Amino acid sequence: DVIGCMSPANIAYLRSHYALLPGQKVALLPIYGDVSAAPPAPREAVRKRYALPEGVPIVLFGGQITEGRGIAEIIETARLSHTHGDPTFFLLIGTGRLTPLVEAYIAEGAGNMAWIAQLPRDEYLTVATACDLGLVITVADVDVPTFPSKTIDYLRAGLPIIAAVEESTDYGTFVETHGFGHAITAGDPNALRRT
Repeated sequence: DVIGCMSPANIAYLRSHYALLPGQKVALLPIYGDVSAAPPAPREAVRKRYALPEGVPIVLFGGQITEGRGIAEIIETARLSHTHGDPTFFLLIGTGRLTPLVEAYIAEGAGNMAWIAQLPRDEYLTVATACDLGLVITVADVDVPTFPSKTIDYLRAGLPIIAAVEESTDYGTFVETHGFGHAITAGDPNALRRT
């Protein structure tokens, strides 16, 4: 009877691409979850426990390491950051079919990326509080507007968000309008590095 969409762009996409049944309703159903702040944790101790560098900004990507998540773009951004001597460090937490790409980049020895396979939610939030930015990234060549749910955990950890997302989404506007991040179009590792 009702189809829930996560943003106005999702609703517009649904209506323009699918025929709805008579009487079928479409509702805005934003992402939801626990919105309480992550418990405070000693930043330096958390970084030490996970062998993360101290004194440099850490960009966190938490989620599936698979197609459609911009993994190749993250790796290329890390490579460019290393080449330009940026102090930025990239931490990926999650698993998926593209994990070997992450492991291969780490094995190259640039020293600006780490990977943690899985963590329980509470520990993930603890690690997130020891980071400086949350990265939301998709791929440029999709027309379905996304609205990534990892946003909630990043905000619970107090992380500003860098969003590199497809042009069809209203997620970037949402991030910037609410003042907790900056958005660019996905697909440009040079622009992502400069952001």
